[in-house]
Amino acid sequence: MSWFGGAVADTRVGRFWTIGAFAVLYAAGVIIAAIAAIPSVTSEAMFFIGVFGFLTIASGGIKPVVSVFGADQIVDTEDDDRNKERFYSAFYWVLMLAAALASLIMPNVATEVWPGISKGWGYFDCYITAGSCMTFATILYFVTSPYYIPEPNLENQPSVAYHIAKAILHSGTKSFRGGVALFGWILTVPFFFASYYQAIEDDTNFAYVSFCIFVVQFGCLIWAYLEDDFSETTHPKGVLSSTQIRQCFQCLPAVLTVSATFTFIWRITQNYYNHQSCQMNLQIGTLQINGTSIGVTNNFAVMLAIVLLEVAIYPYMEQKHQKVSATQKFIFGVLAVTISGIVALIMEYIRADATVLAPAGWSPNATMEQRFPNVSTSQYADVEAYMGQCVIDGQDYCSNCAPKHAIGDIEVGIYMSDISAFWMALPFFLTGIGEALVQPVLQHYAYSHTPKAGRALVQAIVLVFTGMYPLALVTVFTTLLKDHLQNDLNRTSKVLGLSLGIEVFYYIGLLFAIVGLPLTYIVLKKAKMEPVSDSGDLDEDLLDDTEALAPPASKDLDTGKSYDEDFIFANEI
Repeated sequence: MSWFGGAVADTRVGRFWTIGAFAVLYAAGVIIAAIAAIPSVTSEAMFFIGVFGFLTIASGGIKPVVSVFGADQIVDTEDDDRNKERFYSAFYWVLMLAAALASLIMPNVATEVWPGISKGWGYFDCYITAGSCMTFATILYFVTSPYYIPEPNLENQPSVAYHIAKAILHSGTKSFRGGVALFGWILTVPFFFASYYQAIEDDTNFAYVSFCIFVVQFGCLIWAYLEDDFSETTHPKGVLSSTQIRQCFQCLPAVLTVSATFTFIWRITQNYYNHQSCQMNLQIGTLQINGTSIGVTNNFAVMLAIVLLEVAIYPYMEQKHQKVSATQKFIFGVLAVTISGIVALIMEYIRADATVLAPAGWSPNATMEQRFPNVSTSQYADVEAYMGQCVIDGQDYCSNCAPKHAIGDIEVGIYMSDISAFWMALPFFLTGIGEALVQPVLQHYAYSHTPKAGRALVQAIVLVFTGMYPLALVTVFTTLLKDHLQNDLNRTSKVLGLSLGIEVFYYIGLLFAIVGLPLTYIVLKKAKMEPVSDSGDLDEDLLDDTEALAPPASKDLDTGKSYDEDFIFANEI
C-alpha cells in the first residue's frame, strides 16, 4: 500500500492532502478497532475492517509521504542538504520515542496489568487511546497548515508513477538491461503471493520458490540500475525528462543491497531475540516482567546513538573535513547488527547450558505424569510440546511471554533458564546503534538523490524493499527452518549432524553478513549518482544546455584547487 500512497502524493493531489486524507482514514480505523473491542460488542468483523482494512491502506498512504513532506519544509538554509539529513535523524528519533512509549505502556494497558483498568476493557482502552491521539494529531496537522511551505505548481505536477511505469515498459523493449530491469519489477507480484502463501500454508516448497524469486529479483534490479543508460521517457518534454526518470532509479542498487544485508539481518535476529528473552530469567524479586519489554532497549539505543552522532561525532568529523559518507554509515550499520547477532548467539549457548528454574524433581526426561501432574492421560498429546505444568504447589514457574496452553483451568508452558533476561539488552542495544546508522540515512539518501517530483513515490519504493521484503524473507526462513523453532528452545533438530535450535537463525544472519558486506561496499562504490536539481522542473531543453547546467566551480579547502562540486560528489558516492 506504500506504493499506492506514494503514487497518489506525486500527482495533483499533492503530499499535504494525501497525508491529511489518509490520516483521517487512519484515525477512523483505530476507532473502529476500539469499538470492536468493547466487551458487549467483541466484533471480529469490525476489528478486521478497522485494522486490516482502514489501517493497512492508511499507513501505506502516510508512511512514504510524511517524511518527504517534512524534509520539504527545509529550504533556503545555509546548509540545506545537511539540515535535511538532520531532519531525517530527528524524525526517526521521534519515531523511536513513540515506539518506546507504546511498547512500555500499551501492552500493559491491553492486558490489564496496571490498576484502574476495568476487567475486559484493556484492549478498548488501548485502541481508544491510540485513536484519540491520531484524531488529535490529524486536527493539529490541518490547524497548523498555514505554517507549512506550500507545494508549488501542483497543477503541472505529472502522475509520476504512471510515467515511470511507462518508461520501465518502454525501456524494457529497447535494451537488454532494460529487459532485465523490467523482469525484476514483474517479479514483485509472484514474490508477494509466494511469500504470503508459504507463510499462511506453512508450505516448504513455496518457501524455496519465494527465496529464489527474491534472489533473482534483487540481482536483476541491482545489476540493471548500476549502469542505467537505458531508462527513457516516452512523453513530450515538460512531463518527466529521461534524466529525471534515471535519477528516480539511481538510489535503487544501494537500497536493495542495504535491504538484503542490514535490514534482513536486523529483522531475522530481532525477530527471535524476544523468544530467547522469554526463556531466560524474568524475575525481579517476586515480580516477573514481560520479556518483550527488554526490546525497548533497542529504541533507547537508537535515540542515544542519533544524539551522539548528530551532536558530537558527525560535527567533529566535518570540522576535520572528514565527513562520514553514506557508504561508511551503511557498512558500520551492517557490522553493528552482525555483532549483535553474534552476541545473541553466545547468549543462547549460555542459556541452553543454564539450570532450568523448574519445580523440584523436574527434568526434561521426566515422565509425562511428573511434568503434568494434573493433566489427564488423554490430553498428553496436546501438551507434549511444553516443558511442564505452570502452577505447582501454588507457585507459577512458567514464563509469562513464552508459549502457553490451557487445559481447562490448568495452564502448561515453558520454564525459564537461570540466566538474567536483561543480558539480552546488549544485542538489542547493538542493533539500535546499527539502526541509527542506517535507517534515517537510507531515507535521506533516497530523498537527496531523487528529483523533487518523484520523491514520495521513490520513498514508497524504499519502504517496500526495506520493510516488506526483509520481513517476508524472515517468514520464508521460518518456514524452511520451522523444526528448529520449538516452544521449548532447549529442543533442537539436526542440521548436517549438528544439533541446532533458535541459533540457526543467527547463523543465517551471519551468513548474509559475510556475503553482503563486500557486496554492499562494491555496489555503493560502483553506483553512479547524478546530481539532482531540487527544483524538479527540468526539461529536455535545459538538459541539453550544458552551460545552463554547469555548477559554479568551488575550491578544495585543503589544496585550493577548483573543482566541480556535483561531479566530485557523484564520484565519491
